[in-house]
Amino acid sequence: MARVKLTRELDSVWGHLRSGHLELIVDENEWDSMSDDDKREFFKHNAQVMVDDYYVNDYDVAEDSAIEEELC
Repeated sequence: MARVKLTRELDSVWGHLRSGHLELIVDENEWDSMSDDDKREFFKHNAQVMVDDYYVNDYDVAEDSAIEEELC
């Protein structure tokens, strides 16, 4: 039996982030050549926030959006 995945756009989502972390991929030699202070500054200015867990309280459906179908 074939299955269909249905999706629909939302206008907005309300909730809160529960946890996350900072992440950065850098050349090992470059990293090892930095002082501890330079490492902290470099990481602070270049790392990206990664969301690990979140909680959705509510949402609004985009009224002008269609329900899209995709075989899965």
